[in-house]
Amino acid sequence: MFEPVAFASRNVRIGLVAMLLYQPSQASLYLILALYLQQGRGLGPVASGLVFGILAAGYLITLLPTPGLIHRFGRRVLMAAAIVLAAGFVVLSATLAGIGTGDSIIALLPGLFLIGLGQGFGLNSLVTLIVAGADPEHVASAAGVQATVQQVGSALGVAVIGVVFFGLVDHGLGAAFAVSAAILAGLMIIVGLLAGLLPASSSRAS
Repeated sequence: MFEPVAFASRNVRIGLVAMLLYQPSQASLYLILALYLQQGRGLGPVASGLVFGILAAGYLITLLPTPGLIHRFGRRVLMAAAIVLAAGFVVLSATLAGIGTGDSIIALLPGLFLIGLGQGFGLNSLVTLIVAGADPEHVASAAGVQATVQQVGSALGVAVIGVVFFGLVDHGLGAAFAVSAAILAGLMIIVGLLAGLLPASSSRAS
């Protein structure tokens, strides 16, 4: 059960919308990347997992310092994450549009690494800013709604991007992935704009 009063905060409402749009950058990406690598490139699960490792590397680099950065810079961390994510998806989309399912897998690594960096910054800062936007007595309810919206965003992202991806498969897996990545880049731009409307600091006192 959620307390409706938790939605009274404008910052919480903005943060929840941003979460809904942010989450597809993780859930749907993992789906279409796995399909591209295994069906388009013929890689097995282990080899595909090694490619996913470049995402994990970028994620780990930015995840560790994120709490301190959020405390110091607030919403600017989320804005930076959205910019890096959008850039990563643009690079990945351009690369895929150029190589399709040919050339070396190494060509994908710059885009994937940027996306990993953005993901490491993004989710932690977004959750923190949503909770910070709620009144102290409604923090638990806001956190519960945030977790629910996160799951809904993942499901919607997989569904919508999945429809786009499979709808374009006849044009090639590379082309389908490129268009899907471009859509995700657009979503991250919107998240960045919404981040600018959130509290400047993660501290409720500020």
